[in-house]
Amino acid sequence: MASFAKNWKLIITGTKGFDFAQITNGGIPLNEIHNYQSTKMDNLYICGEILDKQFPCGGFNLDFAWQSGIKTANRIVEKKNDTN
Repeated sequence: MASFAKNWKLIITGTKGFDFAQITNGGIPLNEIHNYQSTKMDNLYICGEILDKQFPCGGFNLDFAWQSGIKTANRIVEKKNDTN
């Protein structure tokens, strides 16, 4: 059984197309963002999967979405505290 599993080959013959894609390219370019804040519009914070940042399957996109959301929230709080 171990030999079979070790030597098993999966032959990929195609994809299910865009409608079934787990990841696509695109989003807001990273050069338009600094500390998750837009460089084009004041007080606009952008994070998560709306950014042009892709990772392999396995939860990496979700992790980035959560982590960037936390960092964005922290940045907003820091900026608010700086103005008080």
